Amino acid sequence: MKIYILILALGLVSSSGFSQRLTKGDDSLDKKVLAVEVAGPELLTREMVQELKLTVPQQEEVKLLNEQRYQQLLQSEQTATANDATIQKVHFQNDKALTKVLSSEQLKRFLELEGRQNAYQLTELYNH
Repeated sequence: MKIYILILALGLVSSSGFSQRLTKGDDSLDKKVLAVEVAGPELLTREMVQELKLTVPQQEEVKLLNEQRYQQLLQSEQTATANDATIQKVHFQNDKALTKVLSSEQLKRFLELEGRQNAYQLTELYNH
């Protein structure tokens, strides 16, 4: 009986050690992404273009909206009024503006990417 427990323990240790050595297939992609020096609204715009498959007119509108949103967020941080309500207000205004630019599927996907899929349920978002 003791030998079976010992064999089981050794099997678990070796399998967990082996699994620690495995690497993800997208590690090289992560390194490439981290090497790119893009931040702020430009990074968000690039991600939206890629993920949402935006048309050229949509790309221009989204770029302007993202720049405006980042400016508003920076201003609220500089004036020390960056509380949750202010940040949510900026995001809500941006989401409302995006409803005029994006299709409903694109908007839903955008909110999922942002981690705010619950905002998609808000009826206020569609009163534009």
